[in-house]
Amino acid sequence: MRFNSIQKKILSLLSLILFLTFVFVVYFVSSNQKRAIISETDKYIYTNIESIVISLRNIMLNGMGPTVVRTVDELKHIRDYTAIDIFRTNGKLAFSDDTTIKFVNRHQGAYRFEPTQRLQDTRTEEQVKNDKTSIDRVIREKSHLRTVYEDTKEIEYYYPIKNLTDCMLCHGSDHTVRGVMRIRVSYAGMHNKIRAASLILIVFFSGVGFSLLAILFFMMKKIIISPVLKIGEAARQIGEGNFKVKVAVKGKDEIGELADKINSMTKGLDERFRLAKYVSHSTVEIIEKTEGAAISKKKRVTVLFADIRAFTLFAESFPSEIVIERLNKILEAEAEAVQKFGGDIDKFVGDEIMAVFENELAAVKCAKEMIEKIAELDKGYPASLRIGVGINTGEVIAGHIGSKDRLEYAIIGDTVNIASRLCSLAKPDTVLISENTYQKISGNVAAVLIPDQKIKGKKETVNIYEIKY
Repeated sequence: MRFNSIQKKILSLLSLILFLTFVFVVYFVSSNQKRAIISETDKYIYTNIESIVISLRNIMLNGMGPTVVRTVDELKHIRDYTAIDIFRTNGKLAFSDDTTIKFVNRHQGAYRFEPTQRLQDTRTEEQVKNDKTSIDRVIREKSHLRTVYEDTKEIEYYYPIKNLTDCMLCHGSDHTVRGVMRIRVSYAGMHNKIRAASLILIVFFSGVGFSLLAILFFMMKKIIISPVLKIGEAARQIGEGNFKVKVAVKGKDEIGELADKINSMTKGLDERFRLAKYVSHSTVEIIEKTEGAAISKKKRVTVLFADIRAFTLFAESFPSEIVIERLNKILEAEAEAVQKFGGDIDKFVGDEIMAVFENELAAVKCAKEMIEKIAELDKGYPASLRIGVGINTGEVIAGHIGSKDRLEYAIIGDTVNIASRLCSLAKPDTVLISENTYQKISGNVAAVLIPDQKIKGKKETVNIYEIKY
């Protein structure tokens, strides 16, 4: 799998989506659990505070002050309760001196409360200041105050102790709050439970996440990745010239439609590629340059005709399969020679080939190679086949010929006719060239003059030359 492959990109995207979803779910569930536990803790603490306040009030109404002091001291040892204190409205720690007893005794009759053991106030100046601020706020708002300490995993409550009717006898009636209770509770145990639950949740969702990832990736690979890779492979082969390739993707979705279109395109390219064998290079160039517009022009070229001698007799003497096989091999050898020497096959007419060259010497060399190749093809066959070649150089008219529905790029003119006549005159393994051609290559080839030859379509005789190898 390549680094930048589509499989890795999709796998990475799915992994990222699942990871973010996983993080969100774990965070959401954990947060909800934490809020739910703290909410339940609030309810539990509020109930406990109410119970403690009622119990202490009843104890004090029964004149059992020492019991209150001992009770508050013992409550501090309950698990998860890190602090329980009762404050006067001025911020002083209750039961730390005799101020309250003296105040109450002034409102009593004959009965007096005796001083008892006092609580030790061990708070620092900063703690005293913080407590006073919170106490003032509770008294001012006449409602409880809650603070959550994330660092120590504790919740601190300041709860107003109201001055009810029964309490006014001892504490006076000029205030509605006669004290504040502070309870500090550790929720570390709950936090650990939350963490344990979160770990279980993480393990569970990890398993579910990996399973979903595997399932999603498998489905994505089957539905999208594999078809896309098949289409990519087909495109690569098409780019290399393989127009037989088919995209084996079925389906009525967009990918299936794309595969069908690529298969249709490949079929069309294959048809055009096969048809290109029957169209000359010059025709293709003219079509590309003119976009099919009907134009014509004169130019000087060298025209070569090659024809198989006694082919009609051969065709009548052997089965059609052998005839076609032999003919195709000869034409293929001729075509290879033309391409090798930079010529352009203009057309095949039965067992005859017509080619056009820009260079006279290249045409003559091509004819020599044609004769040699066809001689080699005789091996293994019961009958010998040879060709005769005619070559002429001159001006021709090149352009589109035909009807508006079917045009063919063709080369016409007397130059073409003479080359064809020379081919008809040439004996097996013989190359005949015109005087125009000979004048251009006389210093490069050996040739024998054949003077005053009568050429069909010409009133006057012409000189021709036979190439000697």
